[in-house]
Amino acid sequence: MLLRQLAVLALILGCTAESMQNNMGWFVTVQGLLRPETTAALYKFPEVLELEHGARITIIMLSAPSPSTVELLTWENYVFTAESNDPVELEMIASPPWNLQRLVQTAPTPLSGVYAPPAHGSGVSIYILDTGIYPDHREFGGRVRRVTDWKNEAPCFGETHGTWVASIAGGSTLGVAQNASLWDMKLPNGDNCAFYVCDAARALSWLLHHLPPAPFLVVMSWKTNGSPSLVQLCDLLHAQGAVLFAAAGNSGSVLEPCQMSPSNAGASTLSVGAVNDLDARASWSNYGPCVDIYAAGVSIIGAGTASTTALVVGDGTSAAAPGAAGVAAVLCELYKLTTPAAIEAALFEHSLQNVVTGTNVLPNFLVSLASPPPPPPSVSASIPPVVGHAHATRLVCACLALV
Repeated sequence: MLLRQLAVLALILGCTAESMQNNMGWFVTVQGLLRPETTAALYKFPEVLELEHGARITIIMLSAPSPSTVELLTWENYVFTAESNDPVELEMIASPPWNLQRLVQTAPTPLSGVYAPPAHGSGVSIYILDTGIYPDHREFGGRVRRVTDWKNEAPCFGETHGTWVASIAGGSTLGVAQNASLWDMKLPNGDNCAFYVCDAARALSWLLHHLPPAPFLVVMSWKTNGSPSLVQLCDLLHAQGAVLFAAAGNSGSVLEPCQMSPSNAGASTLSVGAVNDLDARASWSNYGPCVDIYAAGVSIIGAGTASTTALVVGDGTSAAAPGAAGVAAVLCELYKLTTPAAIEAALFEHSLQNVVTGTNVLPNFLVSLASPPPPPPSVSASIPPVVGHAHATRLVCACLALV
């Protein structure tokens, strides 16, 4: 045993200069409890900082290699190990998620490892109509705001959907528009995270009668049975300056986007389908003439609610819609766009055409920020006055499904 302890001593004394610069001291792990006289003797050594006693292990923290400590423990026949307190490296992905890398290159492979958009969505507001956003997550950096006279309940922490959606649109490392302002409009009325058509209609009506300054975007990553109320409110809000994005749905259907709301508000709302990392339409993504554009929606990393650093990975057109909204926010800042017509024109002008593979993917547009073309022509759109009867619309509650 003496030879083994002497080898440990040689190791601790032979630390390289690099090791001594990078570590936070040294420590010794001893099997079992120390005798009181041993503890007293150790505390006389100036390099001994702290002793942490456990039932089976005692840890001795040192400010420097301590030959005296090693000699004492060896002399008293303790079984121990000594090592430098080196930093622990977190096994995190250093490069941006694939969906961000794909946005800034013209082909799906090989990925460059870089996300360098031409702008970051500064000055653009994105309203997230969902289950709520966990504002303290590090992805948001204080950019999440709650509409003060809307609902101020805490998010549904059992349901990470709204937080995930928000981080895809505007997270500081996982989002497309990393400087955009994110507005939390939590739809659920209770703690079970369920919400209904009337909740969504009230949120849209609130936006209609408290118009934010342009440009502002609205993300709706959910669906319900066709609702005339939602279609009317989307149309009115679009006429007042909003650009609206809806998840196309995850049923692999060509009919559903034309029937379910809000994706069926085709005159005012962009319905977004999902693709994978090879630009193939996800097998479960809705498609067809009522899907306007596609965005990444498979294995998308986003913020979770378990902690301020929690991450989750999910699939769905729920991810594609905020991804498309994030692209629109970037283009808003890049070209100083403020009207829905100009923003939507830029979104399609920048998209990659006829690259999405799969059955019946017409129209075939994939959101993109690669190789920006010249600024799109100025598109002006007259904005009519607010129609005063929006609140008089009869609202029929029906359950909404997250997609």
